[in-house]
Amino acid sequence: MSTDRLAISCLLLSALVLALSACAGGNRRVEYQPATFRFDWRPHGSIEPQSRRDFRERFDRKVVALQTKLQDEVVIAALHGANERDRQRTRADLLKADERWVRENGGAFAESLVQERCSVSLRHLQQSLPGFAEIFVTNNRGVNVCQTNKTSDYYQADEGWWTQTWDEREAWHGGLEHDASADVIGVALYLPVVDPDTGELLGVAKAVVEDALRARVSSGGPGT
Repeated sequence: MSTDRLAISCLLLSALVLALSACAGGNRRVEYQPATFRFDWRPHGSIEPQSRRDFRERFDRKVVALQTKLQDEVVIAALHGANERDRQRTRADLLKADERWVRENGGAFAESLVQERCSVSLRHLQQSLPGFAEIFVTNNRGVNVCQTNKTSDYYQADEGWWTQTWDEREAWHGGLEHDASADVIGVALYLPVVDPDTGELLGVAKAVVEDALRARVSSGGPGT
């Protein structure tokens, strides 16, 4: 490479570094590793390869969008408030509240949670990026704080998916299956919710990504 071309290349590289540095000062970058979310389609081998790729692409987009939404200051503030509120509550208190929730099918309390600011924020994502059948966020005690829909129960910390996400502090997803709470065929996505400023683990989020192939699957294809 000539001296002139090398100099031009160095100038372009410097400009690129400066541009990236300027962008970093604005919106917070969300780290996302697609390899973390490898989806095993082998049990669903009769689904056409193109459909698999299409679903994977839609799924990846939703992962990134949800990770970004979970850093929304409205969601973070709601979790901080709920964690402080429930700090002194015993597990027996939470289970009693869960029993009432199930008995009353959510009732007025569930309706009030659906109207919370953080729930409205999650619904904006649900509406802007169709395919999220359900999104809800729990605090560090495992109770619902923000939710797009009424869930079947209030206390989640006795569920395997909740404890795994909390203990391992890593995002993961399930397989293609029927989700009873959302009543759809889809993939459940689980993510830890971390304060972007302090790194404190605040809670756990669950989202169900509905599969466009649900009618074919539920009519006798793989996954029934």
